[in-house]
Amino acid sequence: MNLIKKFLYLSLILLSTSTQAASVCSRQDGEMHCGAGTVESIDYTGDVILDGTTITGRLKTLGDLTAKNANINHINIIGDADISGSQIIGSTIVVGDIHSKKTKFNDTVKITGDSQFSDCEFQANSTFIGDMATAQTYFRADVTLSTLRSQFTHSMLKDIVVKKQDPNVKQVIDLRDRSLASNIKFSSNKGIVELSDGSSIQGSVTGGKTINH
Repeated sequence: MNLIKKFLYLSLILLSTSTQAASVCSRQDGEMHCGAGTVESIDYTGDVILDGTTITGRLKTLGDLTAKNANINHINIIGDADISGSQIIGSTIVVGDIHSKKTKFNDTVKITGDSQFSDCEFQANSTFIGDMATAQTYFRADVTLSTLRSQFTHSMLKDIVVKKQDPNVKQVIDLRDRSLASNIKFSSNKGIVELSDGSSIQGSVTGGKTINH
């Protein structure tokens, strides 16, 4: 292919990609709204709303994210996130609170903020800094927590490591409604695991004690 033909070919690809993105996403009152369709990436200062959108690259926002039925490669957000019925293929980083239901996280996750998950699945190691509550959620890799209290309801977990916070305050892992965990380790040596409604630990608790309700 000679230089002229190559230039025309690349120009056609860029025009097609730009046109496709423009047809999927639009700005409304300072927000980015994206509907059904595929875009390569989004880098936006402001709130982003996705509905049936596929992002093959990275979603990066300085603002809140609302995503419904979305497929996203990587997420990097400074702001709150509300994600439902979606799949995150690559890594997830959220500096803010997150609420998610019926979502699958396939790669590493790091949340700095309060977290709520319902009917979600985590395939890789995850880190949570902030209060946490889950229901019917599966963690298929290790979890690192930096929080005073974390509640898991009808959830399954691998190993849990609880990082030390205030040395004068006890840190609590609350397992409810037949939740299962492998091993739990408290770095503070002041941890408490509360077990209720048929919940259990398959391995051991290090640096803390277990209370059955």
